[in-house]
Amino acid sequence: MREIRREALVPHTPEQMFELIERVEDYPQFVPWCLSTSLITRTPDSVSATVIVGVRELHAQVTTRNEKRPPEFMAIRMEGGTFRHFYGEWSLRPLGDAGCHIHFMLQYELPLHAETLAGRLIEHAADRMVDAFVRRAVTVYAAEPEVHPLPGQPGAF
Repeated sequence: MREIRREALVPHTPEQMFELIERVEDYPQFVPWCLSTSLITRTPDSVSATVIVGVRELHAQVTTRNEKRPPEFMAIRMEGGTFRHFYGEWSLRPLGDAGCHIHFMLQYELPLHAETLAGRLIEHAADRMVDAFVRRAVTVYAAEPEVHPLPGQPGAF
């Protein structure tokens, strides 16, 4: 099983960042390799959707039911799709007037036959998730990017 963890400090509120994370229907506009999404349900406590990622003929699909506690937490739980295992978490912690701390964790495993073809694509896309949301926040909230990777994190996500 692969696991990715990324963190960043951003000049946006947890509420602003949570809104971007929760709006799965917007992902194809800014998440790398996100080909399409289909919103299934949205309630105050959860959001369910199907997401298809890929490039050329390589595609992976996952349907999730995401439990949420706005604006600080969302758990991503797989209900179906290409993956053998898929679980993630978004945690957002306020930093006073400075913005917020974002922590993203994703664990996933593809079936053996798909791992060879799509494993690196999925890892590459997941590795850049936080960066995609930070860039989206800059676009939506018209602020200059002030991303500060935390020690031990890749410089550009």
